[in-house]
Amino acid sequence: MASVRERVHEFVRRARKSISIHRKPARSTVNQKQSVWERLPTTVLVKILAQCELSDIFSLMLVCRLLHQRIRDHEPAIAQAYLHHRRLDNSFNEEAENEISASPGDDLSFIADLFPPPPPQYSNNSCTDDQPDYTLGYMADLTRCWRTCIRLSYYLAAHVVQHHLQTDPVARPLWSSSKTEKELVYSKGIGLLQSRLIYPM
Repeated sequence: MASVRERVHEFVRRARKSISIHRKPARSTVNQKQSVWERLPTTVLVKILAQCELSDIFSLMLVCRLLHQRIRDHEPAIAQAYLHHRRLDNSFNEEAENEISASPGDDLSFIADLFPPPPPQYSNNSCTDDQPDYTLGYMADLTRCWRTCIRLSYYLAAHVVQHHLQTDPVARPLWSSSKTEKELVYSKGIGLLQSRLIYPM
């Protein structure tokens, strides 16, 4: 039979093991109660959403109430980061024969300058600053307007280039040349003229 001393040691060992088992869930329950959307820092959340398309942001708002509320709480910061991410510092690349260095649809700065966000709304019970009212709804309207401008500029550029190639005596031989050469000149002319229409300054 085991001695009393061995029994005491076994009892203490089991007690310590039982305490350690009960303590681990207690520590983890704090983290388990907080979802990933609660633990994610606001600055990181804003940067992540600024990389997404608006349709993706609206879809994420349907994931859970907590994420929906966090996006609503930081909507101005998200909208401004979204716009800043789509502002191109250099619309033209001088080393590439003044052709734009990115797709015209990547830069919202031109249309944002034409249609700035509405002024802040004031009420008797709330104190707001003088910052413009940046919202996801404003960004959605701005994006739709910008895409319309992209399409209109393409149609206008295509019409002008085609008319020039068909009527100008110097350019007319290019229009009558091989299909491959004609398509190359035609597409390059449209791209260059469209970039000039979108970025006139």
